Amino acid sequence: MRRIHVLLPVLLFAPPILMTGCMQSTRMASSDTVVSTRPTLESMEGMGGKSVLYDDGKCPSGEIAQFTKRGGRTQINRVCVARPT
Repeated sequence: MRRIHVLLPVLLFAPPILMTGCMQSTRMASSDTVVSTRPTLESMEGMGGKSVLYDDGKCPSGEIAQFTKRGGRTQINRVCVARPT
């Protein structure tokens, strides 16, 4: 009986935690602009939270990197998204 009480939290919380990595790579790219040069802080200045797509070769097959700079921040976020068709 004690083993059930110990394993119950693991069984309840492990699947959602393990799935978070999978969900990030299956995001769909919206109407983002595909650019031919790697985005930099300077090139994304004044875009106000807009995202651009750039194939940096680091994403899995069928995906493309999405770069986003939030207003007022000094960093660019990168995430792999489904390649637009």
